[in-house]
Order: sequence, then C-alpha cells, then structure tokens
Amino acid sequence: MTDRPLWKITIAVLATEEEIDQIGERIPAAVCGDPDHPGPCATPWISITVDEGSLDADEARELRSLVLDD
Repeated sequence: MTDRPLWKITIAVLATEEEIDQIGERIPAAVCGDPDHPGPCATPWISITVDEGSLDADEARELRSLVLDD
C-alpha cells in the first residue's frame, strides 16, 4: 500500500477499434516515462477500456454529449 493519493482519469473518445488499439498502445508512455523498464512500475497504474455497449444508457449519453460538446 502506498501513501500517495489515488486518481482516476477518464478519457472518452469516439473511435474505431483500430484507433482505440493505437491509443491504448500510447497510454503506457504517457503514464510511465520508461514503459520497457524491468520489474513493477514506480508509478502503479492500470488502464481499462470499456466500449459504449458496456455502459449504462445514461452514462453513454452523457459521455457522448461531452465528447460532441452538445
């Protein structure tokens, strides 16, 4: 356990599966300066990707509205 605070960062994007794969490949470099380091990362983190169909309708509608700036 660490004494550092936990943060949640949410990124909602309208993208194809291929684009999501490309974005997912870039996240480690943004979170960890050296994603190829040996052993556990000095900055513990996790990335979870969820498609719109897995969200409840209200959350999906809200995120879509925010992304489209409606």
